[in-house]
Amino acid sequence: MADFDRIVSKLAYTASSEYSHPKVHESERLTPEGAVKVPVPAGNQLFWRINELTLLDNFEWFLDRKNEIRLVAVTVDSNAAEPIQFSTPSVFPGIMKGNKLPIGDAGLGMYYSAPATMPLYMRLSLLVIEDDTETRDVGKAIREVREMSEFKTILDVAKGLASAANPAYGTLIAIGDAVTGLVGRLLEQNKDDLVAYFAATYTAAFDNLGIGKHTFHQDRHARVQYEILAKV
Repeated sequence: MADFDRIVSKLAYTASSEYSHPKVHESERLTPEGAVKVPVPAGNQLFWRINELTLLDNFEWFLDRKNEIRLVAVTVDSNAAEPIQFSTPSVFPGIMKGNKLPIGDAGLGMYYSAPATMPLYMRLSLLVIEDDTETRDVGKAIREVREMSEFKTILDVAKGLASAANPAYGTLIAIGDAVTGLVGRLLEQNKDDLVAYFAATYTAAFDNLGIGKHTFHQDRHARVQYEILAKV
């Protein structure tokens, strides 16, 4: 774990707004008292989506300008085969202070768990970036991240976590923050590009995998209303 700890200390982002259940902090584990079997919600797949995202500032003090907003989601779950998943919706152009992203009534899907499988935990991370260059290629950035030795080390740790009888809560947090840091550093062209980084951790043991509606909020940056659903 020495290499993983070094990567985390060097690269991990710290969320501007974050949720985790208080009991997870007390136990430092994702299942209580070493239990292997925990209840899971009824359904075949877990799904999270953004229902509404409002830009709260323009990030240029001298201009009332339009922004191109890029979203990148990193989701870590207990699927040992593919525990780290990315979602990179198309950029949203022409967004001004107070505007909501035009994501539609159906919301913007950011993650599905493996088919016919409910995870035991999920760490969701959301980068909101001001995409101020036409040359930025988020798909290329994700491909580059996947080829990095740092990512491969993180992925090995994520697979080990998914196979553990009683996974460590802190390791799950570190995985999400480190992968998000890798992606963010490739996408940011200057220090003003990062609008916000939001994150949340949900478990079957403590909070029913977060099923329901939730809100991220960072003053003068962005407000996000998102929802977690059990799909049948």
